[in-house]
Amino acid sequence: MIRARLQGNRTERRFTLDGAQSFHQILDTADSRERSSAWFFLAVLWMQLAAVVAIGLLIFASFVR
Repeated sequence: MIRARLQGNRTERRFTLDGAQSFHQILDTADSRERSSAWFFLAVLWMQLAAVVAIGLLIFASFVR
């Protein structure tokens, strides 16, 4: 579902995830600014996941020794 909101003289699109809508469908309908911010959001999520895994491995390694 795409909702449009008027803000000043420009229309800003807001994307909400429905059950049938995927991340790739959002990227297909987004403009370049929205697309780059979506990829940045995914990159930050992956970095957070990698940090949690690395910290978990360090804690595990400290108990193994």
